[in-house]
Order: sequence, then C-alpha cells, then structure tokens
Amino acid sequence: MANIKKKPTAKEMASAIIEINHKVNETMNVCKNLDTVFGLYIKMKGELEKFNQFIEKEMKEKQEKDNESKADGNADKPDIQGDTDGESSGSKRIRKKK
Repeated sequence: MANIKKKPTAKEMASAIIEINHKVNETMNVCKNLDTVFGLYIKMKGELEKFNQFIEKEMKEKQEKDNESKADGNADKPDIQGDTDGESSGSKRIRKKK
C-alpha cells in the first residue's frame, strides 16, 4: 500500500511557524552580536573614521553603478514585460491581427 501523507493540522502548522520564528530571532541576534563585535574591533584598531570613509565611498560607487544605463542608452533591465507569443490581457480590439 502507498504511503499517503496527510495534511498538517492547524496545531502542527502553528508549531512549525513558531519554530521558524525562533530560528529567525536567533539569527537576528547572531547578526547583531557580530555587528557589535566588528564595530568594537574597528574602534580598537583606531580606524573607525577610515573605515566609515571607505564604506561611504564603496556604497556611493555601488549606487552609481546600479543607476547607470548601458552604453546604448537602454536600462539594464526592462521595467515591463514584453509581448509574449500573442497572449492577451483579455482586452478586445487592442492588438493588431497579423
């Protein structure tokens, strides 16, 4: 006989969601602690101002790169989806027949 999986109960789903929430909170705490330790290390080395200037420069360069267009003047990624194989949105008399 085939092994049939049953749908999880509401209690099982709630338990799974709570467990995921706990794991996310643990991950956030680890990230916060790493951020604190990293900041303290930079402060200890006496290079806080140098590091802040480096971060500002790198972030500015990244933002400028992200905002640039291609050499041909077109954006890197189109904002809207192109026409797909004659699929229509249900509107009548908008598309020309081929």
